[in-house]
Amino acid sequence: MRAGSTLLVTLLLTAAVCTSCAESADSPSPPPAPTRTASLGTTTPSSAATSTLSATTSTEPAAAPSPALAPAPAPVPTAIFGAAAPIRIAGYPGLVGSGFAAVALAAGFTSDGAAVGVCFNSGGADTATCRFQDRAGAEQAIDVPMTFPPGEPERLDPPSAARGMPMLRRVGPAAYDYEAPPLTGTWAFGRDIVLHVAEIKGESNGVAAPRLRFGGSVRGRAAVFPIEIQRPPVDSVPSDVHFIRPNAVALSPDGQDLGLVVHSAVGEYDSTYTLHRIPARTLAARIYAMTAGNARGAGDIAASRSLCALAVAADARAAAETCEP
Repeated sequence: MRAGSTLLVTLLLTAAVCTSCAESADSPSPPPAPTRTASLGTTTPSSAATSTLSATTSTEPAAAPSPALAPAPAPVPTAIFGAAAPIRIAGYPGLVGSGFAAVALAAGFTSDGAAVGVCFNSGGADTATCRFQDRAGAEQAIDVPMTFPPGEPERLDPPSAARGMPMLRRVGPAAYDYEAPPLTGTWAFGRDIVLHVAEIKGESNGVAAPRLRFGGSVRGRAAVFPIEIQRPPVDSVPSDVHFIRPNAVALSPDGQDLGLVVHSAVGEYDSTYTLHRIPARTLAARIYAMTAGNARGAGDIAASRSLCALAVAADARAAAETCEP
């Protein structure tokens, strides 16, 4: 079964985050500005579905995926952020399966960092599908034979078809008892930011569909979530049964990009997987900026200015959307 709805990914931009990073602490706070949402793209749930970053400011589904925003070529200034440090995350990894099939077997970045991808078995077939998305958002899908050793998890044949992506680990007796691969590596913002993943379940009344939120916290402050992924409710499927879950959160080998592999299933054999590649410094800038907004709302103007300065240093273009110079 493959449901016919679309997957909507939004980038939450709080326009009131840092209205003026250079203003005086004695200046009165302006009235809150409205919250905007920016579409990261939509995907149709097919074996060739794809989702890429977009710079639009509309919540309407895009007609076609937009090219991914490339990370700025200049290196992240170590004088400001310090040396790269291990990446940390809360709320991940966890079990990825349920009673549904279409379980991922491998997911994350390829060993050369050229693509983020996923290999999954849609169930009831002796082949798997492997999908890869490059930096520009172009996607390739291939079918790969599988072997089924007695008493062991199914395997890709050959394993090299996964192009070095991490394999999910079978942790239980059921065919869907797989655990997402751990997030590893070092990145420029490891001293400041802990990433956070929050899976929000749907409601049984069918009105509120499940959501997946992705963001982080800065130096122990409250987590903020610039990215939210959701799939509208599907007719005749209770929202508390439908789920949306990360099968991989990965850092590219060069530390420049974060990859998300998301599975959203509403029924058996639903292979709605979407691939998301996010420039690390862009995500960091938006986490700093949204945290600055929280500090400003609490009356801590000095902290707000400091956090906005970090946002600008991470990615001036991303910070400009929420922190005015």
